Amino acid sequence: MKDELVARLTGLGLTKTEAKVYLALVENPNLSAQQVSYVSKVQRTQIYGILKRLINLGLVIEKQTEKGKLYESMPPVMLVNLVEEKTRTLIEESKNITNQLEEIYRAHRQKSPDTPEIEVVRNLKKALELTSEYLSSSGVDEIFFVAETPFTFPANGEGPAPPFPEGETLSMELPDGRTGKLKILAENYEGVIDDLEKNLVFRWGTKLSQLDPESFEIRLTTTPLKIRTFLIGDRMTIFKIPELGERDKVIHIFIKSKSFTEYMGSLLKPIWESARVVPVGPEREKLLKQQSDTGKMRKRK
Repeated sequence: MKDELVARLTGLGLTKTEAKVYLALVENPNLSAQQVSYVSKVQRTQIYGILKRLINLGLVIEKQTEKGKLYESMPPVMLVNLVEEKTRTLIEESKNITNQLEEIYRAHRQKSPDTPEIEVVRNLKKALELTSEYLSSSGVDEIFFVAETPFTFPANGEGPAPPFPEGETLSMELPDGRTGKLKILAENYEGVIDDLEKNLVFRWGTKLSQLDPESFEIRLTTTPLKIRTFLIGDRMTIFKIPELGERDKVIHIFIKSKSFTEYMGSLLKPIWESARVVPVGPEREKLLKQQSDTGKMRKRK
């Protein structure tokens, strides 16, 4: 019975020796330090320190009598007060240490490399939903698109877009209504400009001359580009890879990682900077007019 009570008292926060001394005084009031040592079977050299701690906890009182100092336990209900006070202290301490640990946690996460989040999607609708959701939530306003060429029309049953009104300029509107910028890097080959034009008419119902230069930038490179890649801001990379032997089916690989996206950007930057600029918007119209005038002059000659 005593061993069980000692074990339960230690569960409330007392040490084993404190529990033995306290239990001895509950059973035997008004004991001297020597008697407490004898009854509790705790060494006399430890008794005074243990009694002092129990007095500070409010579980034992010390009385000065004609026989000297005697010790007596307080009513056991004081254990409840002790536990309640200890609980309050623990809660406050846990709040304090949690705040400190949060600061260390955030500092560590900021300094350590980010862990990539990778998601593989085979459904085009789901891929578009994920992209739209990310664009709306992350505040990104620039997309870098490495086009797979020659350009191909979607094989998901969607028809061409309605014609964009003549004389109007198309800006890239993001899902949350903001205006963004789309940078397209395509492989240069004979007829690529015509393919670009056909692709834009099919997808958006617009022409190169109707693109807003503030929203669209297109360049052509002689470097072979076999994988369609999107870099969205500096934290998201999307690969669009046709399944082997199934060109109509595409695997979308979403990689959320700042370090990985920055790495991909560093690989593509020199290709982009050395690529030939395709005029869009008013510059495109001006170029077409010059070509037309030149053609007319040649015919006259």
